[in-house]
Amino acid sequence: MGYGAMNFSIRTYKDDDFPAVTTLEESGLHEPYRSAVFIRQMAEICSETFLVAVLDDGAIGYTIGTFVQHNPVEAWILRIGVREDQRRTGAGTALLVEVMDALYTHHVQTIRLSVSPGNQPALSLYEKQGFVQEKIVRAYFGPGEDRIIMKKERE
Repeated sequence: MGYGAMNFSIRTYKDDDFPAVTTLEESGLHEPYRSAVFIRQMAEICSETFLVAVLDDGAIGYTIGTFVQHNPVEAWILRIGVREDQRRTGAGTALLVEVMDALYTHHVQTIRLSVSPGNQPALSLYEKQGFVQEKIVRAYFGPGEDRIIMKKERE
């Protein structure tokens, strides 16, 4: 379908769109608020599965999980991060376990995430929680940005 004098159409995103959409996202149209927009939107969209680990001095880590639109028994953990000075304290494990529990509350059966092949601490964390490698995707985020897709089936 065309719009006015324009000769374009609108459709759902496809993997082949990744380079062009990434270029648009990085073009500065949303700077300097890109991360802030993402966090605000995820807080609305994932209100039950956006979790934060907190100490007296504030947030030390967070995780965001979400359901797959066309198959709500599947979910993805989109983010998990722990402040550098709080790593290896159990915060990452606690966040991972809690977000999985929150997803399971909604009858999720399969949880996936992506991780850099070189991120050994994260790989160990995920493996200890029962995630297994599903596949390696070359150039997942562009050239030189390979990712391991891991999954965990509900027990």
